[in-house]
Amino acid sequence: MKEEDMFEFGSGFEIFIENSAVLEVKLVNVHSKEVIPTQVKSLTKTGELDLSQYFGQ
Repeated sequence: MKEEDMFEFGSGFEIFIENSAVLEVKLVNVHSKEVIPTQVKSLTKTGELDLSQYFGQ
């Protein structure tokens, strides 16, 4: 992923390197309406699609 692609998720980000095996990216000012889903999709036991609203924003 390129740096330019990261700006689709928010207006900025911070990168932390813990060690040679861990890289952490913290998004700043996330575009929550575009990034966080408004619906949860799941399958019922009978195989039907179930749509419910997601209020975790």
